[in-house]
Amino acid sequence: MNLKLDRDFDDVLRRDLRESLPHYMIPSRFAYLSAMPQTYNGKVDYNALPKSDVPKKSRSNVVK
Repeated sequence: MNLKLDRDFDDVLRRDLRESLPHYMIPSRFAYLSAMPQTYNGKVDYNALPKSDVPKKSRSNVVK
């Protein structure tokens, strides 16, 4: 996807999520993957997911 299409899709996705989720559950950014990495037994390999490019300090407002 190109950057403009990504932004347009993000806006549509965010708008649709606002209809069914509370505001604090709406992601601030999205990551697009061609496939979810899997372990040898077919589960999601969380260690193989791409690392976030958001600095840890800006994650301080994350609801836990």
